[in-house]
Amino acid sequence: MKKVLALILLSVGLCGCTTKPYQGNSSFATPYQASGLFGGYEERRLSENSFKVFFHGNRYTRGERAADFALLRSAEVADQHGFPYFVVAEEEAPAASSRGNTIICFKEKPERPGVIHDAKSVQQSIREKYKISSASQ
Repeated sequence: MKKVLALILLSVGLCGCTTKPYQGNSSFATPYQASGLFGGYEERRLSENSFKVFFHGNRYTRGERAADFALLRSAEVADQHGFPYFVVAEEEAPAASSRGNTIICFKEKPERPGVIHDAKSVQQSIREKYKISSASQ
């Protein structure tokens, strides 16, 4: 009887843990990868120089990581389409572990207020922060 009670208490304790946000080691978080079964990035072109970019993480992925990976993918998309600069026109947070950006890209550095991102600099800094090689594209 004591073993059954101990097993029930252990089960209840473990079930309670699964509903809480994960605050520990990020080794279980979604890695920087193209969208798949366990999350990743995706993008779609809205116009010649604007894109919608998302990063979807699993429950172990913190919001900061998801935002960084969405920004990294935004920089890659701008760079891959020949745009050295971009601005984030709209940010979305559809879930705690997912982030989205609507970006507008530019061939020349625009004269406008707000944050203007240099695509190469963004890629370098976020890759260094998370130790991501450029072969991950």
